[in-house]
Amino acid sequence: MKPPLGPSRRAALAALEDFLPRVPEYASQRNFDRPGHREVSRLSPYLRRRIISEEEVIRRVLQGHPLERAEKFIQEVLWRTYWKGWLQANPHVWHQFLRDASSLESSSASSSWSDGYQAALSGSTRLSFFNDWCAELAATGYLHNHTRMWFASTWIFTLKLPWQLGALFMYRSLLDGDPASNTLSWRWVAGLHTKGKAYLAQPDNIQRYSEGRWCPKAGELAASTFPIDESRHGDSVTTPSLEPAGGEVSDVAVIMSADDLSLEAGLAGLQGLAACALVPPAFPLGESDSVRRFAADAVADARARIEEAVAPGAVTLLDSPDALPAWMALQPAQGFLLVLPTVGPDAALVEASLAASQRLGRPLVGRRRAWDTTLWPFATKGFFPFWERARAWLEGSTGPFHSREPLL
Repeated sequence: MKPPLGPSRRAALAALEDFLPRVPEYASQRNFDRPGHREVSRLSPYLRRRIISEEEVIRRVLQGHPLERAEKFIQEVLWRTYWKGWLQANPHVWHQFLRDASSLESSSASSSWSDGYQAALSGSTRLSFFNDWCAELAATGYLHNHTRMWFASTWIFTLKLPWQLGALFMYRSLLDGDPASNTLSWRWVAGLHTKGKAYLAQPDNIQRYSEGRWCPKAGELAASTFPIDESRHGDSVTTPSLEPAGGEVSDVAVIMSADDLSLEAGLAGLQGLAACALVPPAFPLGESDSVRRFAADAVADARARIEEAVAPGAVTLLDSPDALPAWMALQPAQGFLLVLPTVGPDAALVEASLAASQRLGRPLVGRRRAWDTTLWPFATKGFFPFWERARAWLEGSTGPFHSREPLL
């Protein structure tokens, strides 16, 4: 699966419109992995960097379908919001994952599972269905969500490989690889997110929902899960934080990350906008060339859209995140506004922006989408308690379908 028109907002909107007629069938069809993946929306690469936002998708869906007929699809979109909110409240989970994955990868050559790990990475295991999934992931940067669950379960419980290395492998390969959704989904399969409730891939389930494309033989898949200990080593990672601030701002230079690439409306309506910097994504984890190209093209598309909405030449596309302090020093603005990135590689912008603003003696204000500031606090337990609160908000008089919230 490749995005139908490439990594642009135009492509995202086209994919959404293409899927809208199939929303009512989503609940009954979503678990089937068929060639072409027409049973799902294929919006995840666009949602990853908010080329199109969760709010936009849900708003558009509910313009054409009642909530009762679109509920399952809306829930799936909101899983992304839930994962982001949960990880934002528990950033130590991300940092622990990074430490574990780095340690395991560096010691893999001398481990008892070295050969199995290399076979999994190259898609040359004894399991033909798993090898097919590896090939699709490498070729397209995508796997159906149900297949991701089968993949993760097979990696952990059948191949008996560390879940952290599987999550890292998938993160590096997926066009929609998201620190929250990817990491926490692997933890869920492993039985760590919901304690003691691991996910076990079943042969009949794979055969049914692949419609016979993959038919694991008797004994090929693990028949049971096993408990996985939560690692707790190393010092906790502490980074400077910047809480979102409200109120009017004036004469500010805006800093944006590649976490959110559909901010043109909010920036066009921002009073006192002096200049904008668009910081390219950080790639510290060995992300694939296709992931890098998709992100680079998406950033270029966002720059063009923002300049069309704000003013020609208003956006400086920096060469790298390291170029941010120098750009800030050149701005005559009285202060800076940072569109806050989420937990993940791009979150390092918070520290860099704070340090630079302090050196310059000019204030830095953080802003976040109203969608996130409203819904993330609901993500304290499992998804379904989150969903109950989110649904009430969506249907309530203060929800986004009754009044338009400011974007920033």
